[in-house]
Amino acid sequence: MTNRVDPEVFGDLRAIGDVAAETSYSAEGEGGEDVTNVLVIDIGQPNIKKSLAKARSTLEGAGWHVVGQRPEWVQLESANWETVRLSLTSLAKYDFDGNPDQHIQDLLKAAQSKIEAFVVVEAYPIG
Repeated sequence: MTNRVDPEVFGDLRAIGDVAAETSYSAEGEGGEDVTNVLVIDIGQPNIKKSLAKARSTLEGAGWHVVGQRPEWVQLESANWETVRLSLTSLAKYDFDGNPDQHIQDLLKAAQSKIEAFVVVEAYPIG
């Protein structure tokens, strides 16, 4: 069985900024194959601290709540989407497992001056 994020979740994610790139990957989970969606979002803020704060605030306004937090990383869940979890981090710190797809590689080259303020959102199925 393939577990995916409900497509309606992406409305909440697109509300936090301009999606600069998207990709996804699959991994075996307990209940079958889990598909994780990865969005690189330009929040329009000058640094990652402000970008994460704005993204978090926007998502909290849409019913998401924080379930984990560290510097430059936030994890959220929502009662509206009980089978989905979000992880937000900086693009500069995100681990693409050494092999980002070509679109994201091009984005990284083009956005060097703004890279510190971009947020990576992973949306993945849970439960």
